Amino acid sequence: MLYEQVCLINTRSEPILTLHSSYNKLNGLHCSENPKLLKEILKGEWQSDAMVMSDWFGVYGLSESINATLDLEMPGTDKWRTVDKVGRSIRAYKTSLRTVKERAYKVLELVQKLCKTNAEVRLCHSPNRTSIECNCAGH
Repeated sequence: MLYEQVCLINTRSEPILTLHSSYNKLNGLHCSENPKLLKEILKGEWQSDAMVMSDWFGVYGLSESINATLDLEMPGTDKWRTVDKVGRSIRAYKTSLRTVKERAYKVLELVQKLCKTNAEVRLCHSPNRTSIECNCAGH
């Protein structure tokens, strides 16, 4: 697996804050919901602490992706990860509240890291804005 080797080399040479899963399937499972790929290899064997996001519209299942340690669904339109759908998944015991909180924690952890190292990312307390404002235009 060429991509796996390139990714391994990169994760060992520099600290990586984010990674994203691909659209394709590996051994019959979409990469965004593949626990062997995300949980066992990336976070287990390679000990990556990166926040893992999907490729654009690359999530194909709710509980499967959450349980596989996919932290963020992209884009932020929440095709799968709505409050209602996540609540149903928890109530149906397809995923746990603890696991959902772990995924959310990874996203917030990334925001904290960026706030410390990048002046363009700041918390915004205005009621007319989202709680996180990221000014990335032109960069």
